[in-house]
Amino acid sequence: MIKIVLILFLSAVLFSQENGNEWLNHTIVDKKIEISKAKKDNLESYYTIQVAAKKTFKEAMNVVEKLNSINFDAFIQKNDENVDLKYRVRYGNFNIRNEADSVAKIIDDKLKYNSWIDRIDL
Repeated sequence: MIKIVLILFLSAVLFSQENGNEWLNHTIVDKKIEISKAKKDNLESYYTIQVAAKKTFKEAMNVVEKLNSINFDAFIQKNDENVDLKYRVRYGNFNIRNEADSVAKIIDDKLKYNSWIDRIDL
């Protein structure tokens, strides 16, 4: 019985944690990270792919359905400034233009469109 008590006592001493309050005095230093101008530009704007511009909503929906069929979740944006091409079919929000260019090339190759990249300033 004394052996068991001795083993329990020694294991408690070996595996116990120090109960000091020293950890309360630890301060996290706030370090500011400098953001380059290129990074700031990406935060103030983004790129989207304009796949097509159509006169009617039905024509624009046909393009959206084609894009959806190849797993591109496109959307329609109404443009009241242009009566002839009132409905823009667009895809994606990209921080980097090269990424938008790469995806636009895939869309153009698969569906034979001539899409372009628009920069949207926030």
